[in-house]
Parts: sequence; C-alpha cells; structure tokens
Amino acid sequence: MLLDLPPEIFNQIINEKSHIRTLKNLAEASKALHRHLLPLLHRDFRISFRNNDVTQIHIPGFVKTYFKEDGTKDIVNCLKFAKNVEIGRRHQLAATTISGLCQYVQIPVGAGLMIETEIRTKADQIHWDNMVRTGRQIISALLYIPKNSLEKFSWNISLCEPPDIFGSAGYLLTHQSRHIKAIELNGNSYCRCHSPPEVLSELKHLRHLSWVVHPWNAESNRLMNGLYHSIESLELSSFSQEPMYMLLSRQPLYFLFDQSARWLRLRSLSLNYLWFGPFVHDMGLLTVIGQLRSLKLLHCAYTLFFLEEVVKQNIVVRLKSFEIGLSEMAELVVFRGDAQTTPQKVLEDFLLSFDGLEELYIWGLIQRPGSPRVTLENGILNHKSTLRRLVHHWRALVDDESNTHTWICEHPLRWHKCADMVLQNLNLVCFGFTMVPYLLVC
Repeated sequence: MLLDLPPEIFNQIINEKSHIRTLKNLAEASKALHRHLLPLLHRDFRISFRNNDVTQIHIPGFVKTYFKEDGTKDIVNCLKFAKNVEIGRRHQLAATTISGLCQYVQIPVGAGLMIETEIRTKADQIHWDNMVRTGRQIISALLYIPKNSLEKFSWNISLCEPPDIFGSAGYLLTHQSRHIKAIELNGNSYCRCHSPPEVLSELKHLRHLSWVVHPWNAESNRLMNGLYHSIESLELSSFSQEPMYMLLSRQPLYFLFDQSARWLRLRSLSLNYLWFGPFVHDMGLLTVIGQLRSLKLLHCAYTLFFLEEVVKQNIVVRLKSFEIGLSEMAELVVFRGDAQTTPQKVLEDFLLSFDGLEELYIWGLIQRPGSPRVTLENGILNHKSTLRRLVHHWRALVDDESNTHTWICEHPLRWHKCADMVLQNLNLVCFGFTMVPYLLVC
C-alpha cells in the first residue's frame, strides 16, 4: 500500500500526481489516503462569483469531515492547508460584470462645474462603498487562513484592489507578508479611482509578479523600486488591446528597464499588448535579455524592431523558451517602408543568433502578396538538437477563386516544402499547427 512506503517516497509519488482530479480519485480509495491527502486537496482556495457578477460573491465551504486514525469522524478547517488564494478566475475577466462597481462616469452635455463635481463625488462614494464591502466579504473567509502561510495571491476580478486587502494596513501585509512569493493583479486598472496597491513595496520575498498595468506614474515606479533585486518572473499586460491604450502603456517598459542592472534575478519575462516604441536601442531591456531563460512577447507594438536590435547588438541570448505573437500594428507600422524586410526574415535572423531553445511558440506571422518568400526553416533547425516543443500558426493573405476579395487564412509552415523537413530533423515531444482544410485531402 502507498502508506506503507517511507514518507519521502510517498511524497515523491504524490508530487508526480499533482493534478487535482487525480488526487481526488486517489483520496477516495481509502480513509487513510483521504486523511493524508487533505493538505494537497485543499492547497488552492478560490473565491468565485455567481453569474460572473462581482456583487454575488460565492465563498465555498471550507469546513470538511474526515476520518481519524481510530475510525471516528471529525471536522477540519481546510483553510489551514491553503497556500494559494485566487479571487475570481483569470480566463473569465472579459465576461465579469462590473456595473455599479468600477464604471465610467458620464457627465451630461452642458453640465456646469457644480453639477459635474456633484456627479463625480457621488460616483466616487458608490465606488468606494462597493470596493470596501467586497473586500470585507472576502476577508471574512481569509481570516480563517493561518498567519504567514500563503505563498500566492491572485486578484482576477474587474474591481479596484480593496485597501482592506492590499493597503498598507491591509490583510496581506498584516497577516500574510512573510512567505508570499507570487502576486497576480488583474483588476480594473483603468478605473479613474485606481491607485497602485501599496502591498507591492512591502513584500520583500516576492519572486513572481503578474500585473495588468495602467498608465504608469511616479507612484507605480516607487512601489516597484523595492522589487528589482528579488523578482524572478515578471508579466506585464496592457489594460486594453486598442492601439491608443497600447501607446499609453509604453511607459512601464521605459520606467522599469531604465536601469537594467537592478533586475539581478529576472529569468522569465512576459509582455502583452505593450509598446516598445521606435527607439528600442535606448532601452535597458536589451541588456536584460541576456539573462532571461523565458521570453514571451504577445502583440507588442514594435516587437520586430526590438528583435532586430537584439541581433544588431550581438547580445548573447540564453533563452530556453520563446513565444511571440505579432499583431497588425507590430508589423505594418514597422515595415511599411521596406518591402524586402518581412516578419519571417526578422524572426529567422533572431532564431539564428543563438541556440539551445527548447520551446518555441509562434503566432500571427503574415505573408502578404508580392513579399519575399521567407520561411523559418533554418531558424527552427538551428535548435534541432534541443527543441522539444514547437507550435506554429502562420496567417496568410489569400485571394479567393473570383480574385476579387482577399481574406486571411491560417496555415503552418509552408507545408509541402519545408514542414516535412522540420519534422524529420527534430526530436519533438509536442507539435502544434493550423492547417488549411484543403491540405487535409491533398
């Protein structure tokens, strides 16, 4: 039986089967296994919201029954096992209802200063009351978690971070500041009442930070000053995918990486819908690239300028994982005056500038009519001895049969000419691609 094994071997086996569904099935095998697996079964605690409405908080029951060694039943506070707390689900952010909580204040046309002030004051008070009420409802459950036991805290609802949780005298700093290593802040940073959470400047053991940024300011930079020497993984995302807001979101990259030497431990960087700007050669981020092991650039404007600059400056790249997603803005703005330069050419040059890559994910490369035919074959094969995961989705502009319309289709590497060669020369454990339907019957 598993429980007859030495504790070290038992724990090693259980850690290999960390999927929650597997653990639940294993816990149902016997009362003894259920008792021993309780800490792992309740390591994660999630507070959700009914109907995706943040006014309808659902706190799951955390008092459970279990069988003691003598066979008698007892109850246990499962929150004493909690290590990771998640408020809302990250993938449901877009569907979350924020009406009446963080909302855009509409001022009637022609309203005088007095009326405008009155409307804004009333809206601010409603916003504050809702934020405080939501925070206190959540804290009512969090207080059952033992002090300084949490390792990760995620805020994934479109509501400003309540000061009762994230403030200088809030729950995280007064109850959980000692061992928290990861924070996710994916709230409504575009709310006009939003201010950066004070908790960031005080979490001295923070290693992983995910943040949906708002237009950067001196206060944001101040809160980050204490984290430069400790952060190992950083994920920054814009609060909007619209080009106008991407432009506003260029500020974090310039503030955070103006003194790159401070990021001593940074090994993983993810940037989503941000703006590099055309003067990437002046950014300290270029020197940080050499110490990264994982880099993700998703739909950031001027991404290709950035990759070109990395190659031009002969920066030593040591990446093990690289993911890139290119948007129309990232490509068209950069290459509108150079018909011979294509996204494929820039990306291939970057892949040829280093070796040792283990995971490669590529999204959204556009092949336009009349542009040079460039594939990524050589760039991918440059990593053939180490590459284990390859996902490649490539968009192309294709004329329909009437030759009157152009539409975008998805297809992989130019399949008949080089995809077979890539697959034959690589020892992949995972390969993902998009195939045009007619290729399936060729």
